Amino acid sequence: MTKTPLLVGFIGTLVACGAGSADVNCVDASEMASVKAFSAQYADVICEVRGSCDPVQFEIDFEEGMDACKRVMVNQETKHGTTQVCERDCAFDTEAADLCVLAVEDVACAEWSAGSLEQVCTQALWECPES
Repeated sequence: MTKTPLLVGFIGTLVACGAGSADVNCVDASEMASVKAFSAQYADVICEVRGSCDPVQFEIDFEEGMDACKRVMVNQETKHGTTQVCERDCAFDTEAADLCVLAVEDVACAEWSAGSLEQVCTQALWECPES
């Protein structure tokens, strides 16, 4: 019989906490509520950009369309947030998250293709203790 790690359900998304083991206490509810809210906003805007700036690749990646993109992006961002909070003890920066969403709303396709959102929408979102 194969043992499966315990999954913690949080705000409609299943996420695993801990490095290989479940730690139910690792999920900070207020921190994850902020991550979840950002994930939904980010998914809305980044999927629009992806669909507009690279419609052929968008169709390949998300055959089911915009809803599929948003679902994938919310899950991806929420899982990443859980890893940051649970495993790395990071704090989510809501002001940086707001700036990320604004940057995505204003990005030109050439800037997006060049990776201009990488810094503002990844590293800037998290305040993590030194390793």
